[in-house]
Amino acid sequence: MTGSLEDFLTNMRSISVLEIPKKKVPELSSSISCDKLFSCFFDYDSPVIIIKDEKGKFLGLLTPKNFLKLFNPVHSDLRDPFFQALYFENATADEIVDKKLPIVYDDLKLEDVAELMLKYSTNVLPRAKDKKSEVKGVILFIDILNFVKDKWLEYKEQNDGSLSCEGDILNE
Repeated sequence: MTGSLEDFLTNMRSISVLEIPKKKVPELSSSISCDKLFSCFFDYDSPVIIIKDEKGKFLGLLTPKNFLKLFNPVHSDLRDPFFQALYFENATADEIVDKKLPIVYDDLKLEDVAELMLKYSTNVLPRAKDKKSEVKGVILFIDILNFVKDKWLEYKEQNDGSLSCEGDILNE
């Protein structure tokens, strides 16, 4: 049996969603349970995370910067223009189709995305009121990437390591 990264992510998206309270910032621990998953997408030059509710309904997109904004309530009262640009932007499923967001693959590696996230965070850390909270947000993002990576490695193993697409993100 042959599996591709695209097939893998499609299957994971169909069975794994993130529950998000509608009127408050989500409270997430740094460990992600196996029945929950952020679907990783790539939007131009920035990693983008698609957020769904428990029924699989599309709720919106997160970029590395507004990921920090959304998951760190310490920023909510800041009026700095830097943070005003980080607000979570809702988008409809139709808009996603219109944008034709490609799945993360080619020569992009999850480790590179995690490193990019850390680079983004260095601009935010000195300005955060609670540096511990900020660091926790970065660690959480990397935990999510590692979770996807582990699942992908499991998937490759189950498919005898055969891939139908070239240049998968974990090609070593």
